[in-house]
Amino acid sequence: MKNVIACILFFLSVGLSSAEPNDFVLAKDIFRHGTTDRTWKPQAVYVDVDGSILYPVGDALVIGGREPLKKILSLSPRNKEQGKTQLRIYIHPAARWETIHEFVIWIRKQNINAVDFRVAELQEAKDPKK
Repeated sequence: MKNVIACILFFLSVGLSSAEPNDFVLAKDIFRHGTTDRTWKPQAVYVDVDGSILYPVGDALVIGGREPLKKILSLSPRNKEQGKTQLRIYIHPAARWETIHEFVIWIRKQNINAVDFRVAELQEAKDPKK
């Protein structure tokens, strides 16, 4: 399992720029690569306002495309064992359908046991007067 995680982390880090959108709150009950989370937790991706796909790596989000997600789904032991892959997709509340519809249609066509679309929780804006 460590080899799979290492492979995914390497794939995500090569050629991808790193991002930490301050407005997303990372869900605590999802699998985050690079942590000690257990593999029975569902995989998760975040979709930003512009439709870009963000992957939780530790306590940060890394920008990626569909290829890392394809790799994650193909390497997932849950995908091979009884087809129990679970994926949560957290979509930024300000994202428009025009920017995310192609991704949503694509993900629904994948061989995933459970896909759960959720509106992402955002951090409260800091008061600029303080």
